Amino acid sequence: MNISAVTISVNYSDYLAWSLPTAKNVFDRLMVVTSKDDKETKRVCDYYWVECLQTDIMTKDGKFNKGLGINLGFEVLGAKDWCVHFDSDIVFPPRFNDFIR
Repeated sequence: MNISAVTISVNYSDYLAWSLPTAKNVFDRLMVVTSKDDKETKRVCDYYWVECLQTDIMTKDGKFNKGLGINLGFEVLGAKDWCVHFDSDIVFPPRFNDFIR
């Protein structure tokens, strides 16, 4: 079973810095989607070696559309088995990987 995950983090790098280390050990492939201007989120992703997709698709119509970012993230990942979306402020418990598998 392959579990892919996407989270959206636009200007929430402070939360992401706490949650990303717990998420990267749960999922086989993990992607953070953020805006092109969000350098802090990109820096957190680089630090933890997590894929980061920077795009302006979520604000192309002038208002924030989180769903577009989630769908783009899963499209880029090419997720096949399990697909998980979680908020970037979610901290996973230590044995979550054991429970979900």
